[in-house]
Amino acid sequence: MRGLFILQLMWLPATSVVAAERQVDVPFVLNSLLLEQGLRQRLFTASDGTAPLWQDGTGCNYLILSKPQLRAKPPTLNFFSRGEARIGKAIGNGKCLILFQWQGYLSVNEQPYVMPPDTRVRFKVLDTRIYGLDRREHPVSSTLWQWVRQYIEPKLEQFTIEISQPLDALRKILPLVFPQYDFVDLESLLNSLQLANLEVVKQGVRGHLRFKVTTQSVPTLPAEPVLSKAELGRWREVWRQFDHLVTSLVRELALQSQEEEVDNALLNILLDARYAIEKALTTQNPGRRDPVRSLFLATWQQLAPLVRHIRVGQQGKQSIQLLSLVTAADALQAADRLGTPVGLEITVDGMRRLARILSASSREDSRQDTVDPQLRELFHFGPPLDKPPPIPDQSRLDFLLPSVQAASLSKEGRYRLLNRMLAERPSLDSYLALAHSMLVEIAAETEKKYPLGAQYKGLFRPLLLATAWQETCWRQYIKKRGKRVPFLSRAGAVGIMQVIPRVWRGFYDPRYLRRDVIYNARAGSEILMHYLRKYAITEDLKRQKKSSLANLVQATYAAYNGGPREFRRYRKSRITRNQAIVYRSFLGKFRQIKAGRELAVRQCYVGTGKT
Repeated sequence: MRGLFILQLMWLPATSVVAAERQVDVPFVLNSLLLEQGLRQRLFTASDGTAPLWQDGTGCNYLILSKPQLRAKPPTLNFFSRGEARIGKAIGNGKCLILFQWQGYLSVNEQPYVMPPDTRVRFKVLDTRIYGLDRREHPVSSTLWQWVRQYIEPKLEQFTIEISQPLDALRKILPLVFPQYDFVDLESLLNSLQLANLEVVKQGVRGHLRFKVTTQSVPTLPAEPVLSKAELGRWREVWRQFDHLVTSLVRELALQSQEEEVDNALLNILLDARYAIEKALTTQNPGRRDPVRSLFLATWQQLAPLVRHIRVGQQGKQSIQLLSLVTAADALQAADRLGTPVGLEITVDGMRRLARILSASSREDSRQDTVDPQLRELFHFGPPLDKPPPIPDQSRLDFLLPSVQAASLSKEGRYRLLNRMLAERPSLDSYLALAHSMLVEIAAETEKKYPLGAQYKGLFRPLLLATAWQETCWRQYIKKRGKRVPFLSRAGAVGIMQVIPRVWRGFYDPRYLRRDVIYNARAGSEILMHYLRKYAITEDLKRQKKSSLANLVQATYAAYNGGPREFRRYRKSRITRNQAIVYRSFLGKFRQIKAGRELAVRQCYVGTGKT
């Protein structure tokens, strides 16, 4: 059974062998349950799930095992199963002259080992014992006992676990992630890959995938010049591939997870990575040879304990490929810890190879504008938001629309008039009234979809209104060079709720975020509610301590403004002075709205408290 195991990440780079040669050990664990599954598939092949090790067809001679268990009992691995055996002579009419008969249990202690350069984990039988149904050791003659053992022990020793697939994954990925300059002797590195140091631990069988890195002296590199347009494009492609890889990996783990808490942790990792990508993409000159490397390693370190917890790879080809990806990424983590002489780089080609290890049929994700219903469902956002209707052509008389058309349009239709208006005179009052009604309506529908406890009643409406005020003064569009264009920030956030399309790719359609105020407001409302429920309130419940109203709303806005990492910084009081000013400004807006001054946003347009 090729590649069937659970890899436990431990990040243990090895010590130097000599000054120019270093050894890297990548630990893994073959989980006991997975070994048991492999044994069942190899030996217990009868239709009733038994292992008929021997039978002569007369019914008088047979040895059958059933209900196997494989348990780690350091320093050995214990195989335990039900069993029954009979030795006799057929005397006609279906009758037997029974010489020996046994029913009970079989216990075998084994020791794992490997014979390099072989890529199979083997098992040596150390001792075998049989027990009666009362679980007491069964008395049996040495002759008959040798007969039983000759059928049992060789069968168990024939069972092996093949781990060539993760080794092959390493051979393919390592040449793609080391630099082009000759710091590392790649040929020697690849030839050194082997399996080593097997031992039984509590979880199962632990071993190491080992390779040696021979480094040369590091040349002095010139300072990095400002990136050209072509270089910047290639750099952005690395980030796109990284996002595709992390999204694919998080999706695969979420599919195998059965716990909402784990799903939330996976979404945190995805959002943290995407916020970091978005920040990097607004930097015109990264100033580093490989800007994605540190984020790749940090993201992988966050994912490692979740991989262990979910116990991926229990069955199926996709899970085996995922484990090969884990092996490759773990090796990169270990190699990186060797320091500068190794010169590890995470390249576009390396990213593509990692994605294809995850799925041999992996295709690059070019559907930037599509919503992924599975991604929304996995992370408890529900069905995709409704697609908005097309926006009619702009008219010079659009400022008359609220008074002329309001009576003939549905409530949602009236709100969509905001797509044809600007927050300016002479229609400012009508605009703000429509925007206010729309946000209040969306706050109510979001609360209905994601109910809050009674102690938080009346919180979400002012929270949403204040967020839209802080972000855009309730504007979906602004005037730029005489034209109405979507409100777009330097960080790439768009629309009335300043949703960042690349961060929320797959959850919302970027086209509708840009062109439809209701779609944008609903998306932002969902995101804000997610951060309120899954972060601010959930953390309070874990601490068994309710935050003050000010702390709760500021923490929620911190997450909305900068993602999960920003929330953690706020709660740990690690925010900058400028961030503290922003959060106090937001709290002031929230308090005004909570006090009933829900149209205080008009301050944006009359010169007082202008934002």
